[in-house]
Amino acid sequence: MNKFLHSRYVESKGAALIIVLAFVVLATALSLTYFTRATTDRQLAHTSNNDTSADLLARSALDITVGDLKQEIANNPTVTQANIQPSRYPTIPDDNPNLVRYSSRNAAASRASNVSSTAPSNGRSISLARWNSHYLIPPASATGTDSTPVNSFVPPDWVLVTGQGPTIAPALTAVIGRYAFAVYNEGGLMDMNLGGFPMYASLDLPGRPTRPIRRLPTKVPVEESEIMLAAFTPNDPDPCEGNAPKFTPTVTNVTLATGVPCSLLFNTNHNPTNFSANFLPQGLSINATNGNITGTPTSPAQYIITLTASNTCGSGTGTLNLTISGFPIADSTPWPINLARKGTVAFADLTSLPSTPTTITPTTPVGDMGGFPSTTSIDRLVGWRNYTTTQQSGASFDTPSFLLASADNYARYFLGITPPFTTPFTGVPQMTPAGGTQSRTDQAMMTRQELIRLQRQIGFPQSLLQYFGTFSRERNRPAPDWPQLAGKLSGRWDMNNLQIMIPQPWFYPGNHGQGHAYGKQRALNNDVATLFGLVWVAGTFADGTRYTDPNYYGHWKYVGKLKDDNTIPLQGASLDFFQIIDYATNQAVGLPPNSPNHLRNTFAIGASIVDQYDTDDLHDSGVGGSETGNTITIIDPYGNDPSRVGNPANYVYGTELMSMGDPTVVLDRPPFAPYPAPVPTPLPTQANYAQLNRRFENVGEFGYASSPVFNLPNRVLDFASAGSSERALLDFFTYSAAGNRAGIVNLNTRNGPVLASIIRGAWLRDQGTENPPPDATYLVSQTEALAAGQAIVQETTNAVAGSGGPVVNRGDVARLAAVATNKLVEAGLWTAPVADEKKQTIARALAEVGQARTWNLMIDVIAQTGRYSPDATAITQADKFIVQGEKRYWLHIALDRDDGKVLGSQLEEVVE
Repeated sequence: MNKFLHSRYVESKGAALIIVLAFVVLATALSLTYFTRATTDRQLAHTSNNDTSADLLARSALDITVGDLKQEIANNPTVTQANIQPSRYPTIPDDNPNLVRYSSRNAAASRASNVSSTAPSNGRSISLARWNSHYLIPPASATGTDSTPVNSFVPPDWVLVTGQGPTIAPALTAVIGRYAFAVYNEGGLMDMNLGGFPMYASLDLPGRPTRPIRRLPTKVPVEESEIMLAAFTPNDPDPCEGNAPKFTPTVTNVTLATGVPCSLLFNTNHNPTNFSANFLPQGLSINATNGNITGTPTSPAQYIITLTASNTCGSGTGTLNLTISGFPIADSTPWPINLARKGTVAFADLTSLPSTPTTITPTTPVGDMGGFPSTTSIDRLVGWRNYTTTQQSGASFDTPSFLLASADNYARYFLGITPPFTTPFTGVPQMTPAGGTQSRTDQAMMTRQELIRLQRQIGFPQSLLQYFGTFSRERNRPAPDWPQLAGKLSGRWDMNNLQIMIPQPWFYPGNHGQGHAYGKQRALNNDVATLFGLVWVAGTFADGTRYTDPNYYGHWKYVGKLKDDNTIPLQGASLDFFQIIDYATNQAVGLPPNSPNHLRNTFAIGASIVDQYDTDDLHDSGVGGSETGNTITIIDPYGNDPSRVGNPANYVYGTELMSMGDPTVVLDRPPFAPYPAPVPTPLPTQANYAQLNRRFENVGEFGYASSPVFNLPNRVLDFASAGSSERALLDFFTYSAAGNRAGIVNLNTRNGPVLASIIRGAWLRDQGTENPPPDATYLVSQTEALAAGQAIVQETTNAVAGSGGPVVNRGDVARLAAVATNKLVEAGLWTAPVADEKKQTIARALAEVGQARTWNLMIDVIAQTGRYSPDATAITQADKFIVQGEKRYWLHIALDRDDGKVLGSQLEEVVE
């Protein structure tokens, strides 16, 4: 019993023990849970702290790198060829064209140690493939996704950081982190936010949609004009019947309309075998076999034309009194010309970017380049990015659409010639007080990582990524260090101000009068005086004086101030057109201000530029509403000099197409207006003189201005020689007045194929017609463009003996044009002597889209926080460095070369 009771007692004590033990287990579990949670939180907090520390270190590294670049600009306030670009260090191989500098033990400026960033540290090394994950170094493989660079690439070294900042040889215990960096020239790439067009704009140019027929003040045919059938019997056994041909009637009167296609056949006898005309207006041509005159006339005027028909027995002549009624039609630039004039990088031909071999150096022969991308991949690339630009219904980023019918819309959209008449792809979006932006875009503003993902998505060759950028800026102003400029011109002069020089522009619904549309709604009187320094003087229209008195027609009078030496001083807050021309063609290029033809040169250039632009719309006849009349610009330069004003002997004349005609043939041409050159025999024709009669799509088109006082054989401005006295004009005028511009390529790029993309397809010869035929011989071919691009890179990088060095302003484009021309002749691609218009093709292609005064850079920084382990004995023991946190950034930044100002930046955190 007692034993039993004892047993129950022991059982009770056991139960109590179990309960106690249960509480102990529970308490232990709670304790373990608490400490585990606390440890996790501590680890998370530690990780967050490491991440924050690495972020601070990376941003500090970027600040240091940018600070070094700014200091470099501050140390070299005088811009020269030697410092126009950021210094490259250490030695950069030619097949790493985009690399500017990197942290290296061989460059003291980089503060780097002798520890390579590729050396392993607790499994956290930076491989070569990671360093080139942006593909700015040519990849070793042209296909796939492997970013491993070519063998010549040397990886950056670590910059060791202590609590006092970067130190080359710090104490081991003082090191708290490290960073490495590389800087790339992004401004020498094709900005894929803006650059490239779909391949419908290839050499096989599609026809432009038919323009609506204009309302005309006189009754004219609305279909093909004045068709006259000829009697012709080619099978006659005695074709000429022993007689020379005759025209029946000998005098024919014909009225045509501008913008209306025509076909004229004349009645002749005795079977002529050859026909010719002493002169034909712009847009018309004659078939030498059957005498058929065809084309679309463009210039309203009255003409007396001598026709000649000949056979084996002799020749006979007839007279064609031709009246062209209506309005000039070339005012609206055809879209193929827009594309071929290269007014923006939007029209660059990306199929000129070779994808194999992967490395192109400045001296790589064009024949060694290959693997150019297909038109399909370029269509997808540009289509994905700009799917709404063509105003296609149903298009999207996933299903881009580029039908031929939208080609004109595409060109017009990029050039700002559809409502609201803006140029959205040349202006940098700026925030407004209301929180919006001043310009708009239908494109994805891609980061570098987005561009790489796009390459994976649509499959264009990965090697092309070495030519593509996503960021660029330019301050749209002439170089401030032109002699004696002294900051008097804050921005380039918008050459589309020329629109307001048309005193009576005719606006018809449709294409006429459209273009950049800058100034169409301006009040003419004050703006002409402000922007040009001109006022209008009405004509006398006195009977019997039309052919003898320059005052018969109205003319312009310059009312700006002239100095005693006949120079136009740079004064006032806003310089006028002639002030800029006078400075650019004289003081800027080192000519004496009192040279004999100084003032006449200035106004001859200006008057000729106006006449190239105004499309013959200056109808000054004042004769009962006649459409025709003098269209040649006449300027009296001495409006403020009572002793010389109003003297016709001092008047300066521009150059219209009628300037090339004999006054006895072109009845509206005043005989007192001089020829562009000394009167030749026979008279000049359109075949050797190009008259634009339309607005300019780039500043290089100023080269079409012509005058008797110019020095080139064709009496045009010279934009194709290094010593040209007109070269500075390229830096003082622009078609876009945006203060900052995006998508501009640095002319000192080491990527010849990028320059070739801009040059390819450029117009070699203006055909003076609204709808030019698909003549590939008038466009720069791929081979020619690549040869020109390589020649320019050799010139700017001193890659060959005798190179002139880097470009310091847009005026140097004339030198680049000369170099490219010489190379093309040397290679047998062009034949000497090269016509002036063809020589200046390079200037027309590059001047508007090129710059040299902004450093557009991408800085790649990898930062790691950490410390050396206690057993480390030297900083070279990379495996003893314990990485605690890591951060990588790509900083896109634009620095003004003149003052170091940041024009724009974009920070991109790299997620790997």
